[in-house]
Amino acid sequence: MKIASIFGLAAITVHFAGRLLWPYEAKYYFNRRESWVERLQTPPEIVFMGSSTVLYGVSPSVIQRQLRLHDGAVINLSIDARSPIASYYVWERENPTLSKAKIVVYGLDPWILSEIYYRSDEFTSLRYSLWQAIYQAAHPPSLRHLNLAAFGGPALLTAFHGLQTYHARINQPIPPIPPDYGAKNLRGWPTNFSHAFHIREYFGSYPTYQISDLYLEGFAELKRRVEASGATFILLLPPKRARWSESYRRDCTDIDSDVVAKLNKYLGPTRVFGSFDLVPPSMENQYFQDDFHLGETGQKFFSTWVAEHLNDAIAKPPERI
Repeated sequence: MKIASIFGLAAITVHFAGRLLWPYEAKYYFNRRESWVERLQTPPEIVFMGSSTVLYGVSPSVIQRQLRLHDGAVINLSIDARSPIASYYVWERENPTLSKAKIVVYGLDPWILSEIYYRSDEFTSLRYSLWQAIYQAAHPPSLRHLNLAAFGGPALLTAFHGLQTYHARINQPIPPIPPDYGAKNLRGWPTNFSHAFHIREYFGSYPTYQISDLYLEGFAELKRRVEASGATFILLLPPKRARWSESYRRDCTDIDSDVVAKLNKYLGPTRVFGSFDLVPPSMENQYFQDDFHLGETGQKFFSTWVAEHLNDAIAKPPERI
């Protein structure tokens, strides 16, 4: 009982202390990572955003060649585990450049919309409910994390540090334009080809962690700002391995229903293209680096496909997802 009381007290402390920092969310997300777009000679025409499946799956250079666009006309601003809220702040920070784009393509992976992904972002994890904080205390990743800091302490300290260093980050130099305008390659021996049987694990303990209204609110605001600038907003479904898709359809019907309902509620009619089932099973070993990340060869395949079908996606009227 004493241990449970300590966990509960610590969870309550972190939960309510985090509320003191919430008004400073924009400052926390400020960094110079994407400010390289200010070095482009002309603003980009097509901007890709999202998380790791787009970071490793979409090559601006390939798309530029396919569409016969100039260098820098296509950029990739995706990052591992990036949430829609973080993408929204990227858009706001670099608005003078990005708002001149004609097309914004956002890669949609269902698990990135789950509240379980708050833990990938120390600031957003302060938004966990009190029950979620206590649940994390009782379900640590491993015994070595079984301590008072396991369910919010590091998040609170990291978020506070991020706010403290805000002014220092403002003065950081603008980084150079990265190779392939932001995209990266995964190379080496393919891994994680057996995890596709456990897709429900990607969403934590559902419905303890639900599809996040907080993330969808940020997503909707990003879409609204993009369209207000005159650009076309499109969702892109990056491919997955066949076993991943099979497990998702079999084991995550309730989660997928929640994802679709909330996307329609917050985003409204939206253009969507791509498919989780895009890669033929016979080519999976050559194209995938793991269950849902494309390798270098797969990136070329998918980027070529995106370039070939982008105009058709733009021509379609927005619809319910």
